Amino acid sequence: MDQSDYVLRLAMRVRQAIAKCDFDALVCLSVEVHDIVSNMATGTALTAAELEALRLLTIAHRVAISLLEIESERLIEAMNDLNDRRGAWQAYAAQGSQQ
Repeated sequence: MDQSDYVLRLAMRVRQAIAKCDFDALVCLSVEVHDIVSNMATGTALTAAELEALRLLTIAHRVAISLLEIESERLIEAMNDLNDRRGAWQAYAAQGSQQ
């Protein structure tokens, strides 16, 4: 059964989640991508339309992974920055409680 329409719709949903920076949706869609690719890799020959749909899905999924990696790095930097400032906040709080 040709699954090209489903794969194309999935690629579109991935692109929409990327555009919205909807990280929760991207996590769910990544599982869905894994499932469909696993199901299509059963050894059955794929149609030309399915191959093209998979190519487009692969591109969208790679962009999603890149976006998630960038966001992860941003969050790590933000957490490190907060941690770096924690000592100053604690000293400020301690000074305020002594007055």
